[in-house]
Amino acid sequence: MKKTYSKMQIHFIFGTKNRENLISPHIEKRLWSYIGAVSRRMGIKPIAIGGTSDHLHLLLSVPPNLSISFVMQKLKSISSKWMNDTFYPHKRKFRWQQGYAAFSVGYLQITKVEKYVRNQRKRHRNLSFDDELEMILEKFEPEIKQKSDRINQLKPVG
Repeated sequence: MKKTYSKMQIHFIFGTKNRENLISPHIEKRLWSYIGAVSRRMGIKPIAIGGTSDHLHLLLSVPPNLSISFVMQKLKSISSKWMNDTFYPHKRKFRWQQGYAAFSVGYLQITKVEKYVRNQRKRHRNLSFDDELEMILEKFEPEIKQKSDRINQLKPVG
């Protein structure tokens, strides 16, 4: 082929460090807009951004020249710096958790996942972030969940 054709949608999930509730409702829209703008500057098309006080969901169309880890490293580091500069300049207390989840989304599932991402506040009235992530891992990555369970079984008790 003379050109590269690619359509890769990725559902990213990541939380604040120690699950701290640092994304208040008056901050979240500005944070989402900022992450959307940074994404566009990187050549990424933001499809949906949503979350709660302790985590974010992003549905992004990622170009083939950017790796998943590079996208996460850039979005998390740039947005963390912006959060501290804008909302926590003296305390510098905003941090994202080190890890993240990233799942590919098929073309036929985009609308469903977009709705899921946009309805996070409603979803989390009765569901914690940890419980949500556990459900997602069980649904999409059972081998990750099984590996996590095996590792937890090896940890010393007491």
